[in-house]
Amino acid sequence: MRRLTIGLALFAAFWAAPSYAQQKPVSALSDDEKVAKSVADEIDRQYRATLNKTAKEGTEVRVDPWSNMRSPQPASNKR
Repeated sequence: MRRLTIGLALFAAFWAAPSYAQQKPVSALSDDEKVAKSVADEIDRQYRATLNKTAKEGTEVRVDPWSNMRSPQPASNKR
C-alpha cells in the first residue's frame, strides 16, 4: 500500500511539473518584456477607447436599399 501511495504521488508530481514550468513569475520579467507588456497595455487602452468612440447609438438610421424599386402606393385593386 505504501508503494502505491508513493507511486501515485510521484505520478501526480510528474504530470503537474510541466504546467508549473510554463508559468513565469511576474517579477522575473526582463526589461524588454516589461516594455513589451506596457506597449501591449497601451495598444489595448487605445483599442478600447476607439471602440467606445465608435459605439452605435440608439438612434440608428435604417436604410431600405430597395426603396427605389417599389411603387410609391401599393395596388389595392389587383388580385
